[in-house]
Amino acid sequence: MAARTNSGKTKRAAPAGDGYVIEARAVSKSYDSGKLTVDALRGIDLKVKRGEVVSVMGPSGCGKTTLLNCLSGLDDVTAGNVIIEGKDIARLDDDTRTDFRARRMGFVFQAYNLMPVLTAAENVELPLLLGDVSPSKARAKAHEALETMALLKWKDHKPAEMSGGQQQRVAIARALVNDPAILWADEPTGNLDTPNALKVIDLLLGVGRSRHQTIVLVTHDPKVGARADRVVMMDSGRILGEEKGDSARGPPPALKRSDATDSS
Repeated sequence: MAARTNSGKTKRAAPAGDGYVIEARAVSKSYDSGKLTVDALRGIDLKVKRGEVVSVMGPSGCGKTTLLNCLSGLDDVTAGNVIIEGKDIARLDDDTRTDFRARRMGFVFQAYNLMPVLTAAENVELPLLLGDVSPSKARAKAHEALETMALLKWKDHKPAEMSGGQQQRVAIARALVNDPAILWADEPTGNLDTPNALKVIDLLLGVGRSRHQTIVLVTHDPKVGARADRVVMMDSGRILGEEKGDSARGPPPALKRSDATDSS
């Protein structure tokens, strides 16, 4: 990968070198409880191109979430390197790494992690306000993100007044409101039934692909995983292999307003 300077912002439209936005090099992660050492990741090598959608699948406890956390900088690696947009994130100090995540990454988790006392719009605009965006601009961008998720009419509703699918779409809007280069999704449909899970994942991937965003998706659901361009299979902290996803379908369609029912 071609070297990049640390000055200025990295532009998504100008990938360096071979075009890999994420690269794991011999990444290992161990947890030491004092009596027992658990090797959660064992020499992981993985490259993800800019704009690619990659799903990571495998049995429970195989290291999928640990891999996502290490790649995104939420957790430190024990050995190896993680290169994100030309930066070795392990070499960044905590403040710089946090700022880099805030500017360049979005996160969606199985738990919606919405603030219960805030409305949908307030939840979505929160990361913008924390990033010193003006309140008026933050509200406008929040409304735009909610409209993309077919939820603008729910902007003044609190999480308890929405279905699980709607809450997850609010969480996705919050993750996308900064227009991140990379989106990390850890079991984003784990709390949803199959019809709503597929609806939500198609919406998420459709929006991400339209923006040429790189998406790494951890899931246990084969139907969800197949939506990716590439499926990476893990077990016991190692990558066993990979296969092409169902990308022959073309980009998933955006959610139609008629699909945005009260139960979704």
